[in-house]
Amino acid sequence: MSVLITVVVTILIFLIIIAIHEFGHFAAAKLLGMRVVEYAIGMGPAIFKKQKGETLYSVRAFPIGGYCSLDGEDKESNDERAFNKQAKWKRFIVLVSGALLNILLGFLVYIIVVCGAGEINTPVINEFANDTYIADSGLLPGDRIVKVNNTRINIYQDMNFVLSTIDENPIDVTVKRNGEKLTFKVKPSKRVETVNYYEDRAETLTSTNGIDQPVVVSEYKDGKTHPELDGQSETLERYIIGFSYTTKKVNLFSAVREAFYSSVYIVKLVLISLWGILTGKVSVNQLSGPVGIGGAVGNAIKFGWMSVLELVALITLNLGVFNLLPIPALDGGRIVFLAIEAVRRKQFPVEKEAMVNFVFLALLLVLAAYVMINDIFKLI
Repeated sequence: MSVLITVVVTILIFLIIIAIHEFGHFAAAKLLGMRVVEYAIGMGPAIFKKQKGETLYSVRAFPIGGYCSLDGEDKESNDERAFNKQAKWKRFIVLVSGALLNILLGFLVYIIVVCGAGEINTPVINEFANDTYIADSGLLPGDRIVKVNNTRINIYQDMNFVLSTIDENPIDVTVKRNGEKLTFKVKPSKRVETVNYYEDRAETLTSTNGIDQPVVVSEYKDGKTHPELDGQSETLERYIIGFSYTTKKVNLFSAVREAFYSSVYIVKLVLISLWGILTGKVSVNQLSGPVGIGGAVGNAIKFGWMSVLELVALITLNLGVFNLLPIPALDGGRIVFLAIEAVRRKQFPVEKEAMVNFVFLALLLVLAAYVMINDIFKLI
């Protein structure tokens, strides 16, 4: 039953996110007076369709996508309201609207998630961790961190990004204290966590700068024994600054602010990850497709529907950013063709653009197939 729920929820998430993306194109085209041929949810043969005015609205058999078909989008049309006959600024608005609506959806979902949490972590120092160097830096509890090296800190998650990049070298931490900005040099502390697994429990041994902390014993959350884990262990080494965060109650203003910067944080992570893949620093095997996302949805369901909503925000923001990449077949690639047209002062032939988009779409489908197969092997 849990597998069925995971499959259904995953399909609904994809349908909603893609339907909203295509609705962005649809709404912008309608508002700008363009002729929309069809707005479809799903792919394949139609199981429901209704012609309303000049537009066909349909629900199709396979819940794996959707589309908004515009007259003059993929082939020449002489209709004055066709996409290919419109001014460049109008075509740009239509092309970018799908991604922008996805990003807006992520922002709105984050507002719900933050409000549901009731309180949020803030980048304000609460107390120092034992055996770290931070106590000797000049920082004090109550300081609000606003910058670490060259990274601006707006929310608690920004600190997570910084912590993933630091090493043993000292860092500059800028804080606000009594309305004044102060900068201190802080030496990161090395933390080593070793988890030893037994049939009925896990024991975590933590050391900071070589000094051992008390062992933490925890039983498995499902309340069952796990003989297959007995004798296994894993070790994580990382560098920390060494403090706990303060929390505060959420109000509407703080929820909107937190949601905005959380969205910015995810967009930044997506761009950094994609750049890592292009430069070879991140393996393509780290990409996840529908199967991998389905696994993530299943895990999120175990932690509650707020976790599912947070995953929805993550996915829709990913989709929005990815679609704006300057790759043919994506909205960003079509925007590149508009830019070329603006430089040449001559419209790019619609059929040739469609052919380039088709070739890159085929390449993206091959990549998607590879990612899906890789996801299946990960699950196995």
